[in-house]
Amino acid sequence: MVKATLVSLSSGVFICLFSATAMANDLPVNSTPNSLKSSSGDSLQTIVSYRNNGASSPRSMPKIPSVSGADRQRVKRSVPAGNADELFALALQADATGCKSLAYMICLQITAIEPSHPGVRRFLNHVRFDSRWMTFDEAVAKAETLLESGRLELLLGRLLPELMAQSDTTARRLAVGNLTGRAQIQSGQFAAAGKIYADMSAMAPAPACHKYAAMAELLTENPDGMYLLAEPYPGAAAILGQGGRHLVPGPVSLKDNLAMEASLHDKAAEAMAEAIKAITKAARNPQVFVAAQKAFDKADAIYPNISRSYRIELAAARAAELRGQAQLDLKAFNHAVEALGQTAMDAGAYHGMLVGLLTALEGIAAKLVQASEIIKPHAKEAGDLPGQIARDLSGLENIRSTLKAELHDK
Repeated sequence: MVKATLVSLSSGVFICLFSATAMANDLPVNSTPNSLKSSSGDSLQTIVSYRNNGASSPRSMPKIPSVSGADRQRVKRSVPAGNADELFALALQADATGCKSLAYMICLQITAIEPSHPGVRRFLNHVRFDSRWMTFDEAVAKAETLLESGRLELLLGRLLPELMAQSDTTARRLAVGNLTGRAQIQSGQFAAAGKIYADMSAMAPAPACHKYAAMAELLTENPDGMYLLAEPYPGAAAILGQGGRHLVPGPVSLKDNLAMEASLHDKAAEAMAEAIKAITKAARNPQVFVAAQKAFDKADAIYPNISRSYRIELAAARAAELRGQAQLDLKAFNHAVEALGQTAMDAGAYHGMLVGLLTALEGIAAKLVQASEIIKPHAKEAGDLPGQIARDLSGLENIRSTLKAELHDK
């Protein structure tokens, strides 16, 4: 890790110490006179800023011992706040030359000298709220608390815009976007929330993009925030008479988290409806099988695990189909083996026949291996099918060993 601290050497002279135990690429090796220079080993590299009659110039210094914790605290108390700007300029220089971790550590040091330095705090992606600076993750947790407590005006008007301004990665923009969309739904801004989720669906990778797209569709199709629920939700609660809250068919508000959950359940069911109808066809057709799997992936992204029972059915059907094909191929293989013993041929022809049989056997085994891989994630629910495939593969291995031994003997 690269560490930075300020040490007062003499009147008007301040030194920034950097531990050179970081990775080699943390410091540029061939630097210009005004840039940072690298060192090798576990030594300390120093950059000194002189204040001499208003002039300022950096230069390299000899190696010096590390600074104790007590000295660090002494330095923090003794360095004038104005020097934070010069150190921040050094941090920006480090960042511009690719020394990201070094720049970060310099900025952390500056916060001990001048806690409210705005440039440094922005560089660190910190967010100011309630008269204090927070890390990005702390601010997200605070936003969740405000959302749960219904303090939507404060959340939408102040904290979330600050968070979005500091969202420097796609993951952070998605996290803040989701918070914004949820808060807008709770405040009745359904059209605005729909636009947020549409933007997120274009930004997010699969499969997460599918849920955001479904939410955008729901809010566009129901601009007043009312959704017509066709069936009880959760369905098991109505059937089994379970306790706990559930919804009855009829209009429900998407402000209600359970209603939003129910509407996403419906969207997921729509997403996999065609795939369910095509399970029998998918068992025989590899392209349809792949398309059905993708439809189930989309449905599960919208509503987790909604496709589970259908996935098991699809996998079992496809694996059984592949095993059936392998068994038919094995019958043809056995006929060829029988013919081998009834046909007169010279040594070269016999050798070629053995090679052909081994090749055919590899093709049969490939289908069984594929079937095994398909059913493997659902082995507990697939009955004896995984065991049957395993026994088939074991039998093929015995045949392969016999043919190879015969081939080597000849």
